Amino acid sequence: MDIVVQWATILSPIIAVLIAWLTVRSSAKDTAKKISTLEKSTKEQIVALEESTKKEVESVKQLAKIQIKTTQTQIGIELEDTMTKEKQVLKKRWDHVNREYGVNGTPVEVGVAGDSYRKREEKDKNFEYESEFYEKRRQNLMRFQEQLNVLSKELEGK
Repeated sequence: MDIVVQWATILSPIIAVLIAWLTVRSSAKDTAKKISTLEKSTKEQIVALEESTKKEVESVKQLAKIQIKTTQTQIGIELEDTMTKEKQVLKKRWDHVNREYGVNGTPVEVGVAGDSYRKREEKDKNFEYESEFYEKRRQNLMRFQEQLNVLSKELEGK
């Protein structure tokens, strides 16, 4: 029995060290698995965030393009209106010069009848000029509206 006790005394620290080593090794494997899983999950999250960020950047770019096109359209409308009004003023001025002084520089219509005739003619011309302005304005607005409809469909992806 002494031999068994001696062997037990000798083997007991070795068995304890062996059990501790197996426990540490098992724990290390579990920790390595958890770290690997955590790394994989982190990488997946990073990839998802990058994709989301790219989509957001593209959306912002698309919105900026639409805003630019809208602003260009607004400026185009104003430019068209300005050019039309400018042409009308030049026409009125030329008509006024022709009515007042004629082709050779001498006054055309003199007296009360001439004044009445000029006022009536001026009113007719004003209506003509206003009508021309609004017709062009309507056409421009319809054209720009169609451009905005196209942009809207592009944004919807249709």
